[in-house]
Amino acid sequence: MTSTNTTGFTTLAVIAELLSITLTHHDGGPPGYYTHQTRTISTRRNLSIGMYRSVLTHELGHAAYQDRPTGHGHFDQRQERRADRFALRLLFTDQEFRNAYDWCGPCVPALAEELECSQHHIRLYLTLKKDTP
Repeated sequence: MTSTNTTGFTTLAVIAELLSITLTHHDGGPPGYYTHQTRTISTRRNLSIGMYRSVLTHELGHAAYQDRPTGHGHFDQRQERRADRFALRLLFTDQEFRNAYDWCGPCVPALAEELECSQHHIRLYLTLKKDTP
């Protein structure tokens, strides 16, 4: 089964452009980061396709909400959770997840590969959906 993702790389680039975000890359360090002052998202070189999509959509969430680190753990974690939920809306639809689940079963690594995203976002999706009636 080949995944058809809702948001491909071209669409993500268009979203960045609409948000007036410059996309760049870095070596080493964190997988990605958003700098509000320069309206820049940097992703680490040589990420897998799935990790790149997850990192970029997460950082686009920070950009969309104009997040800035506060230095206060509680508020910074709230920004991280909000950026992750934003990313989930771009990474795949509920139907795409159901189709992948029918193919892969509950195996998180297989689902992440099929949906071209991080295992973190698969686990988050499963957690959020479990809490939804």
